[in-house]
Amino acid sequence: CLHPLVSALAAGNTAVLKPSEHAPRTAELIATLIPRHFAPETVQVVLGDGNVASALLEEGFDHIFFTGGQRVGSLVLAAAARQLTPVTLELGGKSPAIVLADADLEVTARRLAWGKGLNAGQACVAPDHLLVVPEVREPLVAAIKREFARLYGSDPLASPDLGAIVNNQRFSHLSGLLEGAAGRVLAGGQSDPARRRISPTLIAVEDPDHDPLMQEELFGPLLPLVMVANLEEALQRIRQGAKPLALYLFSRSRSAQER
Repeated sequence: CLHPLVSALAAGNTAVLKPSEHAPRTAELIATLIPRHFAPETVQVVLGDGNVASALLEEGFDHIFFTGGQRVGSLVLAAAARQLTPVTLELGGKSPAIVLADADLEVTARRLAWGKGLNAGQACVAPDHLLVVPEVREPLVAAIKREFARLYGSDPLASPDLGAIVNNQRFSHLSGLLEGAAGRVLAGGQSDPARRRISPTLIAVEDPDHDPLMQEELFGPLLPLVMVANLEEALQRIRQGAKPLALYLFSRSRSAQER
């Protein structure tokens, strides 16, 4: 909420913030702090569920900035169209990480483990899945295992650095995906329903066209690993789906970086 607010205010605008109801404590904190620093005619905070958001969208704003998923993004865009209001959509997606044969695997594993573990993978630019060439599969898996252990210890569910899943609905969804991947877990795989915790988990995907892990943005600590023959196959697979918000390449090759 606050990052786009800075730009809106710097450009001379007033603003209304509608924090997500799925993170209620953060929403309440924003609603407490904003009035301390801004007059209500400059910035207002509105709390509530999707019905409140829908009502707000019927107002005559000059610009709407929405961060979230594609399903709600389409509703925001449709509502804005009725008012002819310009919209910026910052939508998540299945952001891939491509690992080629010439990658520095220690650096690659460290960055992937950190990026997927940060806030338990609940970040719009978190790596969603890996596209890996066969030459580096086994050493990459071993390196990621070591990084998971370095970051979260031998009992990741007890680590003070492991975040919780935002709510029970999301936990149940991610737990179902994890259960469906039984026998294909390469690292991690532990979960704790009482505290809504799932350890960062690396999972082998054998049929990426039909595996539930590959059908939608995961937004959690599950990291599927898909084998590809080369960079071109990786790019072809990425193009088959919706445009991701981010893409990560691990390769020393200048030509691969340029490609």
